[in-house]
Amino acid sequence: MTRRPVLSLPKRLDLHLDSLMLLVGLGLFAACPGESPGDTTATTATADPTGSTSTTEDEPEPETTEPTGTTTTGTPEESTSPLATDSETGTTTGDTTTTTEDTTTGTTTEDTTAGTTTEDATTTTGETTSENTTGETSSGSTTDETSTGTTGEPIDCAPDLQVLQGSYSIENSLDVDALAAYKEITGDLTIHAPGLASLAGLQCLQRVGGDLTISETGLTSLDGLDSLEEVGGQLLIEHNTQLADLHALGNLVSVGATPQGFGYFRLEGNPALKDLKGLGALSFVGYSMRVEGNGIETLAGLGSTTIHGELRFEYNPNLVDVLDVAGCLPKNTLYFTHNKKLWCGNAEMAYALMQANGFKGNMFLYDNLNGCGDL
Repeated sequence: MTRRPVLSLPKRLDLHLDSLMLLVGLGLFAACPGESPGDTTATTATADPTGSTSTTEDEPEPETTEPTGTTTTGTPEESTSPLATDSETGTTTGDTTTTTEDTTTGTTTEDTTAGTTTEDATTTTGETTSENTTGETSSGSTTDETSTGTTGEPIDCAPDLQVLQGSYSIENSLDVDALAAYKEITGDLTIHAPGLASLAGLQCLQRVGGDLTISETGLTSLDGLDSLEEVGGQLLIEHNTQLADLHALGNLVSVGATPQGFGYFRLEGNPALKDLKGLGALSFVGYSMRVEGNGIETLAGLGSTTIHGELRFEYNPNLVDVLDVAGCLPKNTLYFTHNKKLWCGNAEMAYALMQANGFKGNMFLYDNLNGCGDL
């Protein structure tokens, strides 16, 4: 009796090979590091020509998928290929997981980004697993902040300040706010507003081409005029009963564009004003300067001012010391009249200091302390 050969052996061998490849695939899956948790999960399944399947996902339990190529979940686009011969990439946005698998070489590279963390993670080849992690950068939560007031421009001023052609009048706070975008007024600026308490909207104003008049306001200071450098015509600060200081005029350099009689500086009828601090930068007055009827006690604050005309201090009932006038150089006469507390000896000492500094004009005294200086 002759036995026929057994033909089922190759099938068993084939089944054995299939089982072996499945075990290798599961080993590869176990060798891959876990991905960072995120809102979006990318799963890549690739089948090689021998029939084994490798699956990578965020779930703790392994799952075997059909060899249909690469599928990325959580993104609007879905790409499916029956067999990957080159390389395929799935990418999502937000907290993302990007998986690139090359089925030709068996090399897998994963870039996982969660928040602002970037990791270059795993490289697997064949049955040998090596992990190489480089370039891990974590910046947490980074905010790009831009500070204002560090550009060289006056604070709260736009970079493209404008020039107002013509003249302008201020009668209330809304009129002040309307000038916030202007650096220059070519004509006159008249501020006549009994209820006005602030000039804060004028902080960008650098020049008034005509006259600047500030009269009968409720201002206690001139804060808001801190950027003012030049008044082309007359500067008149009159009858502001609560005005107590001139510090905001610290950048004012000139009053009157030419010495032909157009620069007249008059400070009159401000009983709360105690000194002239704030006028230290004033170096040029086109014609005359008159300080009359104020509450000033000294002339502290005056700088070295060239005045192309006369200089008058009159009817200041509290004025007792005028030595700080020494830096002023009027081209014409110096007047001290009707200052009921001013000792004429103090005025004469101030006059001597002015002469030492180059003053060549005369001084006129009349009706000061005890009637000194009477003609």
